[in-house]
Amino acid sequence: MLKILLIDDDREEYEFITSAFESLNVKAEVIQMQDCFDVSATIKEHNPDMVFIDINMPSINGIDCLKAVRAEKKFENLPIIIYSTSNSIADVQESFKHKANLYVVKPNTFSKLTASLQKVLSFDWNLRNTLPMDKFVIA
Repeated sequence: MLKILLIDDDREEYEFITSAFESLNVKAEVIQMQDCFDVSATIKEHNPDMVFIDINMPSINGIDCLKAVRAEKKFENLPIIIYSTSNSIADVQESFKHKANLYVVKPNTFSKLTASLQKVLSFDWNLRNTLPMDKFVIA
């Protein structure tokens, strides 16, 4: 079973992603954090296969959350996907700079979400540290 940590303050995103994995016939346990407080402890406790982080959250934003996770050597190989409504070049560049593995622009329809998640699931994670920026964004 795939274990996903979703860091997003919107409960509807949790339901949206959970339903999308189900429709793809992917057995996934999705754990949601509403904010980035104690992210290291949560990762240690649940040992997720990948982490999705929203950028626009109250208190600690997703880029700062990404930095906090990547600051810990033991999480350097953990797949991290920025999952945001923002398609700002600055956000994409910051995410790339701080070693997110992929950047997914939140889709506005269920079918687009399932297509985006299919791309994430089929991604060759062996390439995660050598991916050029033009292949980094899934929109």
